[in-house]
Amino acid sequence: MKVEANYKKLQEENDNLSSQNILTLIEYIKSSFDIAVQMKAEKKFLELKNNLNIYDENYFNDYETLLRKEESDIRQHISIEQQLKLHGESLIDKIEELEKDNLILTSKLVN
Repeated sequence: MKVEANYKKLQEENDNLSSQNILTLIEYIKSSFDIAVQMKAEKKFLELKNNLNIYDENYFNDYETLLRKEESDIRQHISIEQQLKLHGESLIDKIEELEKDNLILTSKLVN
């Protein structure tokens, strides 16, 4: 039944096109071809757009991961720098204390 309906539509279209002049047929073929090319281009455009969106998401995720890693490294560096500063200050305090003790001992020895 469906095949017969399709065949009937095809036959009607064939009869309709047969009654047209050659220029109209050429224009019909050209417009059909233009539509097919446009549909193909739109499909390709959508595929590329989807691929680009996936690439953008992956790039953003990779960039965010890298940024978080760098932030962690910087925080660790700042922490180590602060520890070194505190250690340096404590060494300076010890040196000053030892120099003071040395002066006291030296003054006792001289007296």
